[in-house]
Amino acid sequence: MKNLFDYGGTAFPAEWKLPYGAIASCPGRTLRDYFAGQALSGILAGLCAAAVDDRGKAPRARDRVVFNDVAKDAYTIADAMLKAREASS
Repeated sequence: MKNLFDYGGTAFPAEWKLPYGAIASCPGRTLRDYFAGQALSGILAGLCAAAVDDRGKAPRARDRVVFNDVAKDAYTIADAMLKAREASS
């Protein structure tokens, strides 16, 4: 398995103070997963907008999308975003 920082580090880590001084923490998700989720939203929104019929109705996304292909595309975009981020720093 790759190191967490191979996936861009973490996005949205959190820490909470609990009663009696205890601390709970959550590392968040990887930046790669966050980017893929954002890309997925855009891909699906584009598919829905492009498929509106003459009555202004869009068929359900599941009726016209191969989910594995869309997920792979989202991670391909996320990987490209991580490369661009690395190149600009």
